[in-house]
Amino acid sequence: MILAWPVSIPREFWPCPDLSSIEVRSMSCFSPALCRSAALLFALVCSIALPAVSSAGTSSVTLNWTGGHCDVCGQMDYACSSGDYSGDWGLGQRSFVDPVPAGNQVTHVSATLYGVLQCIDSLNPFLINTTTLLLSGTAIETIGITGNCACGNCQSHNFSAASPAGWVGYSYGGSNTVSIVAGDLCVDRIEVEITWEPTDNDGDGYEFPLDCDDTDATIHPGAQEACDGIDNDCNSLIDDDPVYSWD
Repeated sequence: MILAWPVSIPREFWPCPDLSSIEVRSMSCFSPALCRSAALLFALVCSIALPAVSSAGTSSVTLNWTGGHCDVCGQMDYACSSGDYSGDWGLGQRSFVDPVPAGNQVTHVSATLYGVLQCIDSLNPFLINTTTLLLSGTAIETIGITGNCACGNCQSHNFSAASPAGWVGYSYGGSNTVSIVAGDLCVDRIEVEITWEPTDNDGDGYEFPLDCDDTDATIHPGAQEACDGIDNDCNSLIDDDPVYSWD
């Protein structure tokens, strides 16, 4: 069979036709040798494999306080902000290693504090205690905690805050700290839930890893390719080899 060149090869016959990031319908070859080269090129792209697309998710962290003297929230271990039974209060701080996958940013934080009011040396069994919870120096929320301060009277208190543009002060890939600012409080543990979403640093509507340069809004999937030595449309090709035409 003699073919007339160029020959258009339908997408379904490409070595990996499922490359959805390359939004073209066919590939044209101008000679048998170039056509073979094109097949090898696309096979290479397939073998490398495109990175998985990130999506929103959540990560959970539990932080414990220890060293108390009586049963708080079913646990003998806890700590108080002051007094003879302060235990391992540690300035009300606990640290954890960042659990957020690379390429994402924190957009919401919620935390549940399990504890009890500390009424040692107090004549009022129903203190109102103003408590602030911070993540890496930024306040999640300030609430007024009330309730019976007797040992064994477990209470849970919820703190929550949204951060659509990313959490200020958060250390991605590093260590972060949850801090309790309170007057008289005994704490067993804090359960933190961190919500994260893909980061779009350049605001072009595409996030890493689909956006191969998230610092330049002109570079993203579907962008116009320019002959500048850069992969402008994030299709793994630089200046899209001029021996091929795309439609």
